[in-house]
Amino acid sequence: ENARRAARGADPVRIRVGIHSGHATVGNIGSPDRLNYTAIGDMVNVAQRTEQLGKELAPDGDDVIVLITEATLADLDSGFEVRSLGRHPVKGREEEIEVFDLRAGPATTPTPAGEPATTSA
Repeated sequence: ENARRAARGADPVRIRVGIHSGHATVGNIGSPDRLNYTAIGDMVNVAQRTEQLGKELAPDGDDVIVLITEATLADLDSGFEVRSLGRHPVKGREEEIEVFDLRAGPATTPTPAGEPATTSA
């Protein structure tokens, strides 16, 4: 679709997604007059901040970037290709988090932080 947009002189559409695994509180929050279904908690904050890292980690890169944290990497099964983008500070956290670029691709064996992911043929 972005090729057609470029042909018309329009800006490309870029999508960033941040995924972090953990516990969150979800449900209808608010007053009886104005309820919103939402998710809150540290896990949600880290996911949002991981998504924001896409601005600096792929400023002029792919149309779609999906970033995951090491907590999510630990939950992955085979069928994904991941590439470590290093450890990065996130607001509200004392320790940096390791961030990975997630791609559908060859089967990948999730690995502990700091070790390269291995791909099977």
